[in-house]
Amino acid sequence: MAEKLRFGILGSGFIALTHAEALHRAAGAELAAIAGGRKAGELAGQYGARMESSVQSLIQAADIDAVVVCTPHALHASQAIHCLKQGKHVLVEKPMACSESECLSMIESAEEAGRKLMVAHFQRYRAPNAAAKRAIEAGRIGRVRLAQQSLLEPPNEKPWQLQPESRGFFLGYGVHGIDLLRWWFDSEISLVFAACHHFRGNPTEDATQIICSFENGASASLLASDCLPPGQQDKPPGAVGFSTLIIGDGGTISVDSYGETVLESAGAREVIGRLPSWTSLTSTERITAYLEQDEAFIRCVHEDAPVPISGEEGVRNVRVALAAYESAEKGALVSLQYAKKST
Repeated sequence: MAEKLRFGILGSGFIALTHAEALHRAAGAELAAIAGGRKAGELAGQYGARMESSVQSLIQAADIDAVVVCTPHALHASQAIHCLKQGKHVLVEKPMACSESECLSMIESAEEAGRKLMVAHFQRYRAPNAAAKRAIEAGRIGRVRLAQQSLLEPPNEKPWQLQPESRGFFLGYGVHGIDLLRWWFDSEISLVFAACHHFRGNPTEDATQIICSFENGASASLLASDCLPPGQQDKPPGAVGFSTLIIGDGGTISVDSYGETVLESAGAREVIGRLPSWTSLTSTERITAYLEQDEAFIRCVHEDAPVPISGEEGVRNVRVALAAYESAEKGALVSLQYAKKST
């Protein structure tokens, strides 16, 4: 393998641009090629990469060491598996895939190929979210008991996201919240009760509320929707309304994932994390979390170390989202059982 990890990107939309900028800045990486989507040529030219004629040709290119999969969610599994079978390391955007079986096939393919597979749950690298994690681990609010979370944004009308195979907003974007809650609580979600809505009349749900219990006894509620009327948020480009109140037996943490994290305990209030605003999708303030994520992946490939967000983590997030859909359809609690985590 070359000293620099040579990357290809599948897809050319919003998140592909984001990874292109992150890889452009990343130590130990070179963006070599882009394929897929109507903006592939433009994006490749912007970052000095070549545009491959097809997704297939990029995956088979001999000079590509790793691929970032930034295509529609329903394509993640087939494309990631193809990359792995061609000997490429894979960083796949969330959600990992649209079914549990697809996720498991991706994990199996990575193991058979001896290649790295990481799921891009970048919110773990956002400064406000990471500050909350450090405070919880340090015991600053005691034992975590409850959380209340909301993820709200204006309507997303990208045609592929409204197709039934994409499942809906909760699987596509609510997984951000699922992943953070599991990460913060350091526990798995064991029970889910949910309600889903199709307020805009599309085949995919556009609002889901869940109440969930964790194996460690904690509980949380989460609302995820893209039904917010336009103009209701004063946010920089690419930012959304994403907030969480975490309640422990010794204090609280209020997290604005695109603003400040505030810890309150024993009558004292402290800002423990802050994300500055930005003016463009490629501003340093926005890209930093993606850069840290992508560089973590690069280090794991170079050092042959375990990735920080594994396929096992990715499939557990997908399982919770699918359990929410099952609960809403049946009008009943859904129980999730887990085998012991691998070491």
